[in-house]
Amino acid sequence: MPETGITLTPEQLQEIIKQAVMAGKAPSAEEQEKIDEKKAAAKRSREASISTMMADYQAKIDRQNRCKHKKENGRWATGGQVIKDEIFLICQHCQKTWQWKPDASVISQLLSGDLTLHQAEPPNQNKN
Repeated sequence: MPETGITLTPEQLQEIIKQAVMAGKAPSAEEQEKIDEKKAAAKRSREASISTMMADYQAKIDRQNRCKHKKENGRWATGGQVIKDEIFLICQHCQKTWQWKPDASVISQLLSGDLTLHQAEPPNQNKN
């Protein structure tokens, strides 16, 4: 009796090998479950981190809004720099910052020494 064989084209053989290799690389159900759990844990961790960062940011904003930006003696608790024609102030208590362009008279007073940034009232304190 003549033997009958299976004939495959090179492309068919290559496809069979490719599928066998992919099946060998695929994780088992147990491994896939572990992978899925790790992904879920990482997602929960990211969400918790985001929640914590948002809560910290809101607490900072609330603290800055409650701050009077003044020392016990009633003077402003600010410090800063004049860079070109802009003033950058920071509250020494809550670290709130302001940046603005004052008129030329304020800049000239600062540069002449008649006014210091420690005496400077922050502009429009309701603004963030």
